[in-house]
Amino acid sequence: MTALLTNSTISVARELAVNYGLEEAVLLSHLNEAVIIRGVKGKDGHAWVKLEGPRLLKLFPFWNTQDLQRIIQSLNSQSAIIVASPPVTESNELIYRMVSQQASTTVEQRMAPVTQPIARPTPTQFNAASPMAPNWQPSEDDMRTLTQFGVSREFAIGQLTEFVNYWRERGTAHNAWGSKFAAQVRRKWREHQQEEAESARKQPLNEGWTPGADVSSILLRDGVPQTFIDDCVPEFKLYWRERGDSSSTWDSKFLQHIRRQWQSYSHNIKHDTNPQTIAANWQPDRDVIDILAMANIPADFAASVVGEFVLYWRESQQLHRSWNSKFLQHVKHRWAQRHQQGAVSTTGDNHGNRATRDLSTGDLVQDRSWAN
Repeated sequence: MTALLTNSTISVARELAVNYGLEEAVLLSHLNEAVIIRGVKGKDGHAWVKLEGPRLLKLFPFWNTQDLQRIIQSLNSQSAIIVASPPVTESNELIYRMVSQQASTTVEQRMAPVTQPIARPTPTQFNAASPMAPNWQPSEDDMRTLTQFGVSREFAIGQLTEFVNYWRERGTAHNAWGSKFAAQVRRKWREHQQEEAESARKQPLNEGWTPGADVSSILLRDGVPQTFIDDCVPEFKLYWRERGDSSSTWDSKFLQHIRRQWQSYSHNIKHDTNPQTIAANWQPDRDVIDILAMANIPADFAASVVGEFVLYWRESQQLHRSWNSKFLQHVKHRWAQRHQQGAVSTTGDNHGNRATRDLSTGDLVQDRSWAN
Protein backbone atom coordinates (compact mmCIF):
# COMPACT_ATOMS: atom_id res chain seq x y z
CA MET A 1 0.00 0.00 0.00
CA THR A 2 1.46 3.35 -0.99
CA ALA A 3 2.03 6.34 1.22
CA LEU A 4 -0.54 8.21 -0.82
CA LEU A 5 -3.28 5.93 0.49
CA THR A 6 -2.02 5.02 3.97
CA ASN A 7 -0.05 7.95 5.36
CA SER A 8 -2.13 9.90 7.87
CA THR A 9 0.57 12.55 8.28
CA ILE A 10 0.54 15.54 5.93
CA SER A 11 3.95 16.98 5.11
CA VAL A 12 4.14 20.25 3.17
CA ALA A 13 7.20 21.99 1.80
CA ARG A 14 7.44 25.49 3.23
CA GLU A 15 8.45 26.94 -0.15
CA LEU A 16 5.30 25.59 -1.77
CA ALA A 17 3.10 27.09 0.94
CA VAL A 18 4.82 30.46 0.53
CA ASN A 19 4.44 30.47 -3.24
CA TYR A 20 0.99 28.91 -3.69
CA GLY A 21 -0.75 29.07 -0.32
CA LEU A 22 -1.02 26.51 2.46
CA GLU A 23 -4.12 24.70 1.21
CA GLU A 24 -2.76 24.69 -2.31
CA ALA A 25 0.55 23.24 -1.10
CA VAL A 26 -1.22 20.40 0.75
CA LEU A 27 -3.23 19.41 -2.32
CA LEU A 28 -0.33 19.96 -4.72
CA SER A 29 1.98 17.58 -2.81
CA HIS A 30 -0.55 14.76 -2.99
CA LEU A 31 -1.43 15.43 -6.63
CA ASN A 32 2.25 15.20 -7.51
CA GLU A 33 2.53 11.82 -5.77
CA ALA A 34 -0.56 10.61 -7.60
CA VAL A 35 1.06 11.48 -10.95
CA ILE A 36 4.10 9.36 -10.13
CA ILE A 37 2.00 6.47 -8.84
CA ARG A 38 -1.03 6.52 -11.13
CA GLY A 39 -0.07 8.74 -14.07
CA VAL A 40 -0.79 7.45 -17.58
CA LYS A 41 1.20 8.80 -20.49
CA GLY A 42 -1.02 10.78 -22.83
CA LYS A 43 -0.59 11.55 -26.54
CA ASP A 44 1.11 14.81 -25.58
CA GLY A 45 3.85 12.88 -23.75
CA HIS A 46 2.75 14.04 -20.30
CA ALA A 47 1.54 11.87 -17.44
CA TRP A 48 -2.18 12.43 -16.81
CA VAL A 49 -4.15 11.32 -13.76
CA LYS A 50 -7.85 10.82 -13.16
CA LEU A 51 -9.02 11.01 -9.54
CA GLU A 52 -12.65 10.34 -8.68
CA GLY A 53 -14.51 12.70 -6.37
CA PRO A 54 -15.03 10.13 -3.58
CA ARG A 55 -11.30 9.34 -3.59
CA LEU A 56 -10.45 13.05 -3.23
CA LEU A 57 -12.89 13.45 -0.36
CA LYS A 58 -11.44 10.36 1.32
CA LEU A 59 -7.91 11.73 0.99
CA PHE A 60 -8.97 15.16 2.28
CA PRO A 61 -11.88 14.62 4.70
CA PHE A 62 -11.42 18.13 6.09
CA TRP A 63 -12.55 19.65 2.74
CA ASN A 64 -15.86 19.42 0.94
CA THR A 65 -16.33 19.38 -2.84
CA GLN A 66 -16.62 23.17 -3.03
CA ASP A 67 -13.36 23.58 -1.11
CA LEU A 68 -11.60 21.15 -3.45
CA GLN A 69 -12.82 22.99 -6.54
CA ARG A 70 -11.68 26.32 -5.11
CA ILE A 71 -8.18 25.02 -4.38
CA ILE A 72 -7.93 23.17 -7.72
CA GLN A 73 -8.93 26.35 -9.54
CA SER A 74 -6.29 28.27 -7.60
CA LEU A 75 -3.57 25.80 -8.59
CA ASN A 76 -4.75 25.83 -12.18
CA SER A 77 -4.71 29.64 -12.33
CA GLN A 78 -1.17 29.64 -10.91
CA SER A 79 -0.04 27.14 -13.57
CA ALA A 80 0.87 24.54 -10.97
CA ILE A 81 -1.41 22.01 -12.69
CA ILE A 82 -3.30 21.74 -15.99
CA VAL A 83 -6.93 20.67 -15.51
CA ALA A 84 -8.68 18.86 -18.37
CA SER A 85 -12.01 18.10 -16.71
CA PRO A 86 -15.07 20.19 -15.80
CA PRO A 87 -15.30 21.51 -12.23
CA VAL A 88 -15.26 18.77 -9.58
CA THR A 89 -18.58 20.08 -8.28
CA GLU A 90 -20.13 19.17 -11.66
CA SER A 91 -18.21 16.13 -12.93
CA ASN A 92 -17.25 14.54 -9.57
CA GLU A 93 -13.78 13.83 -10.94
CA LEU A 94 -10.44 15.53 -11.56
CA ILE A 95 -8.33 14.94 -14.67
CA TYR A 96 -5.03 16.79 -14.54
CA ARG A 97 -1.31 16.83 -15.14
CA MET A 98 1.46 18.62 -13.33
CA VAL A 99 3.14 21.60 -14.94
CA SER A 100 6.46 21.09 -13.13
CA GLN A 101 9.18 19.29 -15.05
CA GLN A 102 9.71 16.65 -12.40
CA ALA A 103 6.00 15.89 -12.00
CA SER A 104 5.74 15.01 -15.70
CA THR A 105 7.23 11.63 -14.93
CA THR A 106 7.38 9.17 -17.78
CA VAL A 107 5.48 5.93 -17.58
CA GLU A 108 8.78 4.03 -17.29
CA GLN A 109 9.79 6.12 -14.27
CA ARG A 110 6.34 5.61 -12.79
CA MET A 111 6.81 1.83 -12.97
CA ALA A 112 9.95 2.04 -10.80
CA PRO A 113 9.64 0.68 -7.21
CA VAL A 114 7.66 3.03 -5.04
CA THR A 115 10.24 2.59 -2.29
CA GLN A 116 12.38 5.14 -4.09
CA PRO A 117 12.25 8.58 -2.45
CA ILE A 118 9.64 10.84 -3.98
CA ALA A 119 11.09 14.22 -4.82
CA ARG A 120 8.65 17.00 -4.11
CA PRO A 121 8.44 19.93 -6.56
CA THR A 122 10.22 23.14 -5.68
CA PRO A 123 9.20 26.66 -6.72
CA THR A 124 11.98 26.81 -9.30
CA GLN A 125 10.33 23.97 -11.17
CA PHE A 126 7.26 26.11 -11.93
CA ASN A 127 6.96 28.95 -14.42
CA ALA A 128 8.40 32.23 -13.18
CA ALA A 129 6.37 35.42 -13.51
CA SER A 130 7.11 37.26 -16.74
CA PRO A 131 5.58 40.14 -18.73
CA MET A 132 3.44 39.43 -21.77
CA ALA A 133 5.57 38.68 -24.84
CA PRO A 134 4.49 40.29 -28.15
CA ASN A 135 4.39 36.88 -29.85
CA TRP A 136 2.74 35.00 -26.97
CA GLN A 137 0.59 32.03 -27.96
CA PRO A 138 -1.56 29.72 -25.83
CA SER A 139 -0.28 26.16 -25.46
CA GLU A 140 -2.05 23.18 -26.94
CA ASP A 141 -3.05 22.21 -23.40
CA ASP A 142 -4.77 25.58 -22.98
CA MET A 143 -6.59 25.15 -26.27
CA ARG A 144 -7.59 21.59 -25.41
CA THR A 145 -9.04 22.76 -22.11
CA LEU A 146 -11.07 25.43 -23.89
CA THR A 147 -12.48 22.98 -26.43
CA GLN A 148 -13.60 20.74 -23.57
CA PHE A 149 -15.74 23.66 -22.38
CA GLY A 150 -17.31 23.94 -25.84
CA VAL A 151 -15.26 26.93 -27.04
CA SER A 152 -14.41 26.74 -30.73
CA ARG A 153 -10.75 27.03 -31.65
CA GLU A 154 -11.51 29.83 -34.10
CA PHE A 155 -13.26 31.87 -31.42
CA ALA A 156 -10.36 31.41 -28.98
CA ILE A 157 -7.76 32.50 -31.55
CA GLY A 158 -9.94 35.50 -32.36
CA GLN A 159 -9.51 36.75 -28.78
CA LEU A 160 -5.71 36.45 -28.82
CA THR A 161 -4.79 39.88 -30.23
CA GLU A 162 -6.97 41.76 -27.75
CA PHE A 163 -5.61 39.67 -24.86
CA VAL A 164 -1.95 40.22 -25.77
CA ASN A 165 -2.37 43.95 -26.43
CA TYR A 166 -4.23 44.52 -23.18
CA TRP A 167 -1.62 42.87 -20.97
CA ARG A 168 1.33 44.35 -22.87
CA GLU A 169 -0.13 47.82 -22.31
CA ARG A 170 -0.50 47.12 -18.60
CA GLY A 171 3.04 45.73 -18.32
CA THR A 172 1.99 43.22 -15.66
CA ALA A 173 4.14 40.16 -15.00
CA HIS A 174 2.42 36.83 -14.45
CA ASN A 175 3.35 33.16 -14.25
CA ALA A 176 0.13 31.74 -15.71
CA TRP A 177 -0.73 33.54 -18.94
CA GLY A 178 -2.34 30.41 -20.32
CA SER A 179 -4.80 30.20 -17.44
CA LYS A 180 -5.56 33.90 -17.70
CA PHE A 181 -6.20 33.54 -21.41
CA ALA A 182 -8.48 30.54 -20.88
CA ALA A 183 -10.47 32.39 -18.22
CA GLN A 184 -10.95 35.43 -20.46
CA VAL A 185 -11.93 33.36 -23.49
CA ARG A 186 -14.48 31.37 -21.47
CA ARG A 187 -16.03 34.60 -20.19
CA LYS A 188 -16.15 36.04 -23.72
CA TRP A 189 -17.63 32.77 -25.00
CA ARG A 190 -20.45 32.92 -22.46
CA GLU A 191 -21.19 36.52 -23.48
CA HIS A 192 -21.08 35.51 -27.15
CA GLN A 193 -23.56 32.68 -26.59
CA GLN A 194 -25.90 34.98 -24.66
CA GLU A 195 -25.77 37.56 -27.44
CA GLU A 196 -26.52 34.91 -30.06
CA ALA A 197 -29.47 33.61 -28.06
CA GLU A 198 -30.83 37.15 -27.62
CA SER A 199 -30.34 37.91 -31.31
CA ALA A 200 -32.26 34.77 -32.27
CA ARG A 201 -35.22 35.95 -30.18
CA LYS A 202 -35.30 39.42 -31.75
CA GLN A 203 -37.84 40.02 -34.50
CA PRO A 204 -38.84 43.13 -36.49
CA LEU A 205 -42.27 44.60 -35.76
CA ASN A 206 -44.55 43.14 -38.43
CA GLU A 207 -47.62 44.86 -39.86
CA GLY A 208 -50.05 42.59 -38.05
CA TRP A 209 -48.52 43.09 -34.59
CA THR A 210 -50.88 43.85 -31.71
CA PRO A 211 -50.05 44.11 -28.01
CA GLY A 212 -50.65 40.96 -26.01
CA ALA A 213 -53.64 40.47 -23.75
CA ASP A 214 -51.40 40.82 -20.68
CA VAL A 215 -50.38 44.32 -21.78
CA SER A 216 -53.97 45.48 -22.15
CA SER A 217 -54.89 43.93 -18.79
CA ILE A 218 -52.07 45.77 -17.04
CA LEU A 219 -52.94 49.10 -18.66
CA LEU A 220 -56.68 48.73 -17.99
CA ARG A 221 -55.89 47.93 -14.37
CA ASP A 222 -53.83 51.14 -14.24
CA GLY A 223 -56.85 53.13 -15.43
CA VAL A 224 -55.89 53.59 -19.08
CA PRO A 225 -59.02 53.40 -21.32
CA GLN A 226 -59.09 50.81 -24.08
CA THR A 227 -59.74 53.54 -26.67
CA PHE A 228 -56.54 55.32 -25.61
CA ILE A 229 -54.58 52.06 -25.96
CA ASP A 230 -56.07 51.40 -29.40
CA ASP A 231 -55.26 54.92 -30.56
CA CYS A 232 -51.58 54.42 -29.74
CA VAL A 233 -51.09 51.15 -31.62
CA PRO A 234 -50.74 52.57 -35.20
CA GLU A 235 -48.33 55.34 -34.19
CA PHE A 236 -46.21 52.82 -32.25
CA LYS A 237 -46.04 50.41 -35.20
CA LEU A 238 -45.32 53.20 -37.66
CA TYR A 239 -42.42 54.57 -35.63
CA TRP A 240 -40.65 51.23 -35.08
CA ARG A 241 -41.33 49.86 -38.56
CA GLU A 242 -39.80 52.97 -40.13
CA ARG A 243 -36.76 52.58 -37.87
CA GLY A 244 -36.39 48.94 -38.88
CA ASP A 245 -35.33 47.82 -35.40
CA SER A 246 -35.67 44.27 -34.10
CA SER A 247 -36.55 43.37 -30.54
CA SER A 248 -37.66 40.48 -28.35
CA THR A 249 -39.65 42.78 -26.04
CA TRP A 250 -42.17 44.64 -28.20
CA ASP A 251 -44.91 44.26 -25.58
CA SER A 252 -42.68 45.81 -22.91
CA LYS A 253 -41.75 48.69 -25.22
CA PHE A 254 -45.43 49.34 -25.96
CA LEU A 255 -46.31 49.21 -22.26
CA GLN A 256 -43.69 51.85 -21.47
CA HIS A 257 -44.82 53.97 -24.42
CA ILE A 258 -48.46 53.99 -23.29
CA ARG A 259 -47.59 54.74 -19.67
CA ARG A 260 -45.52 57.77 -20.67
CA GLN A 261 -48.26 59.11 -22.92
CA TRP A 262 -51.06 58.44 -20.44
CA GLN A 263 -49.17 60.12 -17.63
CA SER A 264 -48.67 63.22 -19.75
CA TYR A 265 -52.24 63.12 -21.02
CA SER A 266 -53.76 62.73 -17.53
CA HIS A 267 -51.76 65.63 -16.07
CA ASN A 268 -51.94 68.07 -18.95
CA ILE A 269 -55.23 67.67 -20.80
CA LYS A 270 -57.81 70.03 -19.34
CA HIS A 271 -61.40 68.88 -18.77
CA ASP A 272 -64.03 71.54 -18.27
CA THR A 273 -66.64 71.07 -15.56
CA ASN A 274 -69.54 71.68 -17.96
CA PRO A 275 -69.81 70.34 -21.51
CA GLN A 276 -69.74 73.03 -24.20
CA THR A 277 -69.69 73.45 -27.97
CA ILE A 278 -66.42 74.09 -29.73
CA ALA A 279 -65.49 77.74 -30.38
CA ALA A 280 -65.05 79.01 -33.94
CA ASN A 281 -61.46 80.05 -33.20
CA TRP A 282 -60.60 76.99 -31.13
CA GLN A 283 -56.95 75.87 -31.08
CA PRO A 284 -55.41 72.89 -29.24
CA ASP A 285 -53.42 73.58 -26.08
CA ARG A 286 -49.65 73.40 -26.23
CA ASP A 287 -49.84 70.31 -24.02
CA VAL A 288 -51.67 68.48 -26.80
CA ILE A 289 -48.89 69.27 -29.27
CA ASP A 290 -46.32 68.03 -26.74
CA ILE A 291 -48.18 64.75 -26.30
CA LEU A 292 -48.38 64.30 -30.07
CA ALA A 293 -44.64 64.94 -30.28
CA MET A 294 -44.12 62.04 -27.85
CA ALA A 295 -45.94 59.91 -30.43
CA ASN A 296 -43.62 61.27 -33.16
CA ILE A 297 -46.47 63.14 -34.87
CA PRO A 298 -45.23 66.51 -36.26
CA ALA A 299 -46.83 69.74 -35.04
CA ASP A 300 -47.42 70.93 -38.62
CA PHE A 301 -49.52 67.83 -39.32
CA ALA A 302 -51.63 68.49 -36.24
CA ALA A 303 -52.10 72.12 -37.31
CA SER A 304 -53.22 71.00 -40.77
CA VAL A 305 -56.28 69.14 -39.43
CA VAL A 306 -57.51 71.77 -36.96
CA GLY A 307 -59.80 73.38 -39.57
CA GLU A 308 -61.69 70.24 -40.53
CA PHE A 309 -61.96 69.24 -36.87
CA VAL A 310 -63.51 72.57 -35.80
CA LEU A 311 -65.79 72.68 -38.83
CA TYR A 312 -67.25 69.25 -38.21
CA TRP A 313 -67.92 69.71 -34.51
CA ARG A 314 -69.39 73.22 -34.97
CA GLU A 315 -71.81 71.83 -37.54
CA SER A 316 -72.74 68.91 -35.30
CA GLN A 317 -73.41 71.26 -32.32
CA GLN A 318 -72.40 68.48 -29.89
CA LEU A 319 -71.22 69.24 -26.37
CA HIS A 320 -68.00 67.89 -24.84
CA ARG A 321 -65.97 68.54 -21.71
CA SER A 322 -62.59 68.28 -23.42
CA TRP A 323 -62.07 69.27 -27.04
CA ASN A 324 -58.36 68.77 -26.51
CA SER A 325 -58.77 65.05 -25.88
CA LYS A 326 -61.14 64.77 -28.86
CA PHE A 327 -58.58 66.52 -31.05
CA LEU A 328 -55.77 64.29 -29.77
CA GLN A 329 -57.74 61.21 -30.73
CA HIS A 330 -58.60 62.69 -34.14
CA VAL A 331 -54.98 63.58 -35.00
CA LYS A 332 -53.71 60.13 -34.05
CA HIS A 333 -56.44 58.57 -36.18
CA ARG A 334 -55.64 60.73 -39.21
CA TRP A 335 -51.91 60.12 -38.81
CA ALA A 336 -52.45 56.35 -38.78
CA GLN A 337 -54.71 56.52 -41.85
CA ARG A 338 -52.19 58.62 -43.72
CA HIS A 339 -49.45 56.03 -43.27
CA GLN A 340 -51.42 52.81 -43.66
CA GLN A 341 -50.85 51.08 -47.00
CA GLY A 342 -48.91 54.04 -48.38
CA ALA A 343 -50.57 57.28 -49.49
CA VAL A 344 -53.94 55.54 -50.11
CA SER A 345 -55.27 53.30 -47.30
CA THR A 346 -58.52 51.51 -46.79
CA THR A 347 -60.45 52.12 -43.60
CA GLY A 348 -61.84 48.66 -42.86
CA ASP A 349 -65.26 47.03 -42.94
CA ASN A 350 -67.17 50.19 -41.98
CA HIS A 351 -66.32 51.83 -45.34
CA GLY A 352 -65.58 48.95 -47.65
CA ASN A 353 -62.74 49.70 -50.04
CA ARG A 354 -63.16 53.50 -50.21
CA ALA A 355 -59.94 55.48 -49.99
CA THR A 356 -59.39 58.00 -47.21
CA ARG A 357 -59.78 60.91 -49.65
CA ASP A 358 -63.30 59.66 -50.50
CA LEU A 359 -64.57 59.85 -46.91
CA SER A 360 -66.45 62.80 -45.50
CA THR A 361 -65.04 64.90 -42.69
CA GLY A 362 -67.54 63.32 -40.33
CA ASP A 363 -66.37 59.84 -41.32
CA LEU A 364 -62.77 60.81 -40.71
CA VAL A 365 -63.48 62.36 -37.33
CA GLN A 366 -65.64 59.55 -35.98
CA ASP A 367 -64.31 56.44 -37.75
CA ARG A 368 -62.45 54.00 -35.47
CA SER A 369 -62.47 50.92 -37.72
CA TRP A 370 -58.68 51.07 -37.98
CA ALA A 371 -58.44 50.17 -34.30
CA ASN A 372 -60.50 46.97 -34.58
